[in-house]
Amino acid sequence: MRAAIFKGPGAVDPGERPDPVIQQPTNAVVRVALGRVCESDLWYYRGESPHAAGSIGHEFIGVVEQLGSAVDSVRVGDLVAAPFIYSDMTCPHCRNGSTISCPVASHAATVRLMPQGGE
Repeated sequence: MRAAIFKGPGAVDPGERPDPVIQQPTNAVVRVALGRVCESDLWYYRGESPHAAGSIGHEFIGVVEQLGSAVDSVRVGDLVAAPFIYSDMTCPHCRNGSTISCPVASHAATVRLMPQGGE
């Protein structure tokens, strides 16, 4: 798959990475349709924060292509977004509308985009 490859401050080039595969029952493979540069990517580019050489980019919109056996929140073919930070939507904080306080918030999740803008 194509990827943005960080080579050092001021140096990012297009490159190739292995296609993703399901490694855990909770994984999903998403074909990226549109990616964007995050402010944290710019920290590395500007040399403001250390980052090892390799692929960067974690905010995107794409289509679910494969699902692990434990995934039941999205289906193959769903349009999804990977935001900078997500919340689990099950903890007391999330259920009370304070998703920023979610104790399991992560930078590595995908949320489904609803056709009508929400459920």
